[in-house]
Amino acid sequence: YENNAYDIQMELRRNYPQLDLDVLIGSVRDSRRLREVFSHGFNTPIMPRIWKDLTWVCSIGTGGFSFYSEKFRKYAGENIAVDYFAYAASEGLLGIAVNMNDPRFVPVLNSCFFEFLPADAPEDCNETLLLDELEEGKEYEVIITNLSGFYRYKIKDVIRVVGFHNSCPMITFAYRKNQLVNIAAEKMMEEHLDEAVRRFGNELGSQFNDYAVYVDDEGDVSRYVVLLEPDQPTAVDIEGTYGEKIERIFGEVNPEYGILTKLGSLGRPMVLIQKQQTHAFWREMMLAKGASRNQVKPVRVLDTPMKQHFFFSLVEEGQPMPVLTF
Repeated sequence: YENNAYDIQMELRRNYPQLDLDVLIGSVRDSRRLREVFSHGFNTPIMPRIWKDLTWVCSIGTGGFSFYSEKFRKYAGENIAVDYFAYAASEGLLGIAVNMNDPRFVPVLNSCFFEFLPADAPEDCNETLLLDELEEGKEYEVIITNLSGFYRYKIKDVIRVVGFHNSCPMITFAYRKNQLVNIAAEKMMEEHLDEAVRRFGNELGSQFNDYAVYVDDEGDVSRYVVLLEPDQPTAVDIEGTYGEKIERIFGEVNPEYGILTKLGSLGRPMVLIQKQQTHAFWREMMLAKGASRNQVKPVRVLDTPMKQHFFFSLVEEGQPMPVLTF
């Protein structure tokens, strides 16, 4: 192409008149430029090197996706801003972000009618609170009534009040009630697990693309089984040292876990290394089954036989396994 550009263009125009040659030439130039960018490696942020005018990105980065926000910075660098845009669910638009790089949201008051239950309220509690009754620093389960006919519907989200915008509470997503691991009242939230996996990776000198947790209650004392997907080949835990490390880290990020471990209410966790791309395979399988791309959420708790069978079938060989009953 570079040596005979004119002759090649004429030949293509004569033989392939339906071809959009300008697009093809642009693609060749883009490919050549990308090859040049990639030749310098990935030790420095790649996104500003590809898109030199890129200044901000609109992204979901809270809740189950917060684990990936730190990884995003590896590719974006510190100068590209993030617009967290909205806190939304299939049932309605719940909140709008006010500032860049700030995952706090102001409720959209004309989207739904909001009610709230304290996160620690008993299951049979029906004494709900309204927006003006929420207190900063506390967590609440969200209940909505929307224009599509959902009446006082629990969406299973728990939010945390983190300040006020004028007189309206500013909220951030805390966790999904069905993603909370709570064997012995330790209330291990997703943010605890995210931080524990990050610290564990730093101690091990490895990074993990994703993780999932299984509750093993087949022994005398229930325990966590943590399945970690590394970003590069990682040695499996033959001697059981990984379990000892992550038990200590769990106690650091969630003191209740540490107390219950010392009391003997929780057993030592087990760590299993998964094959790379396990979570990507899961997402592709869900899409192939007809799930909407917007509805395929990260898997954190293996709470169904289908999830358990899939994720345990993709652990690396040579590791001790828990007793599985699915």
